[in-house]
Order: sequence, then C-alpha cells, then structure tokens
Amino acid sequence: QAKPESSTIAQAPPSPEQQKGPQSQPADAPKAAGSRRAPPPKTMPASDEAAELLLDKQKALEVFRQTVYKTPESFEENKALLKEKISQAKFIGDEANQVRAGINSAKMRLERLRTERAMTAAGHDDSAPLEDGPEELAEVQEIERLKNMYRERTGELRRVKSDVEGIQRLLEQNKVRMQREFENWFSGLRNRASLKNLDEEKKRELFEKVTGTSSVAGTPTAKAGDTATAAASVSSPTASGVAI
Repeated sequence: QAKPESSTIAQAPPSPEQQKGPQSQPADAPKAAGSRRAPPPKTMPASDEAAELLLDKQKALEVFRQTVYKTPESFEENKALLKEKISQAKFIGDEANQVRAGINSAKMRLERLRTERAMTAAGHDDSAPLEDGPEELAEVQEIERLKNMYRERTGELRRVKSDVEGIQRLLEQNKVRMQREFENWFSGLRNRASLKNLDEEKKRELFEKVTGTSSVAGTPTAKAGDTATAAASVSSPTASGVAI
C-alpha cells in the first residue's frame, strides 16, 4: 500500500497538492479505531432490572450493546474490507493454481517432444545432447513465461494475506476493548441492583447463582437480606463464551 508523501519539503514552496491538505488513505486501507476513543456513557439500568441482569449474562451483554456500547465506525468498514480481501485472496490463489497446472502441462509436453525427437533422430550420437527444435523452444519459452506469472501471483497473494491479518488484528482489538468495557459495566450492576421488586423465586435464583448453592426441599428459603449480601459480593463475570 502506498503511503502518503511528506506534506512539506525543506526549503521548497508547497505544491498545489500540498496546499489541499494531507492526502487521504487508499480506499482499501484498514482503519484503526482512535486510541483516544471516548469512554461509553455511564448508562445503567433500573435497580430491579440490574438485579435480573445479574442472573443472565447473555441478556446483560445484549442490553450493554444496545444501550451503552457504541461500535466505532471503523469496525463495520473493516469487516466489509476483510470480506473483500478474503475473496480477493481466494481469487488470486485460484489463479496461481491454474498457472502452476499450466507449468506442469508445458513440462510434460516438452518432455514428450524431446523424447520423440531423440527417437526419430537418425544417426544421432546418444552421448551428445540433442538440440531442441522450434517446438521444444516454444515450450521452454512458455514455461518461463508461466513461471514469471506464477511468481507475480504468489507475491500478490502474500501481500493480500498480510492485509487480511492486519485487519483481523484490528477487529480483535475492538473485540477485546468491548469485552473490557462490558466487564466494567457488569461489575457496576452489583451496586445498582435492588431486590425489593423481585419475587421470591428470583431472589432464590440470584442467591443460588452467586453463592453456588442450591435449595433443597425442607431447607429454609434464603432471606432477602442474605440475597442482597450475596448479590453485592458477586464477582464480575467476563464475556468469554458469549457471542459478541
């Protein structure tokens, strides 16, 4: 990818292009999310909803994505660019395979022609190499042409694969950033949660989830105060294993 040239040259007046401002990136250049991206707004759900979200990490993640997290514009652009680059790499790879097959076919034809010439050459001394005729020379030239083409295709394929890997890294960085922000937001639900509007079943489910215990028939139901204490002490979960 071509990089923009320097906007100024020492001891030289600015050119018309330089007067227009910095040059834009190529259309197919991946865009990195700004390193100073503003943090998401401290949007928290109502207290009773926060308590329910503590029970359902998947639902909490969906609420976070819809109401809190703002996906950078570069993310969708890079996803589309990644798809385009992968298709381009596949096309170039198919071309390279076709060229390689052509090289092998040309070699087989050349070998057959040389064998036929050796068999039909009258009085030829087997100890001396037999010179190629016009047909053999044409095949030699064709093989060399295809080899040059193959080198061009494989070089282009390496460049496109490098672009694919770079875009994938940018997308992964965005995913990690989103997960980190989600974990911080989820941990804030503990302080936000209120149990007063939850029914006894929800309270018991929350208590069992955060304490790792289960109610048994005949065992007294956890009191609201115990459940509140457990909810306040729950550790912050991660979004690992959840599709984001």
